[in-house]
Amino acid sequence: MQVRDFSLATLGFLFILFGQVPQQKNYHDCGLFVLFFMERFIEEAPQRLKKKDLAMFGEQWFRPEEASSLRVKIRNLLIQQFQSASEAIGGSQSSPSS
Repeated sequence: MQVRDFSLATLGFLFILFGQVPQQKNYHDCGLFVLFFMERFIEEAPQRLKKKDLAMFGEQWFRPEEASSLRVKIRNLLIQQFQSASEAIGGSQSSPSS
């Protein structure tokens, strides 16, 4: 994956430009949609975004279910990180002190 440097102001401006993008169908997935939108944008946007490129980011850009499924991905990542941290702490506590 190619890493690009986007400021929050740039991303906010892009939300204004895009207009109609996929929307959540409930009152609790807004944050997931913002995160999913940003992830997809960073992965799929051309290096130099031009006005003609904005058409690719319409309402059909992704299915709402894809964004909602980000909850499971984040949950699994957090569980993995907690387990790794727990093992690291447990491993350092069980080693004999000098």
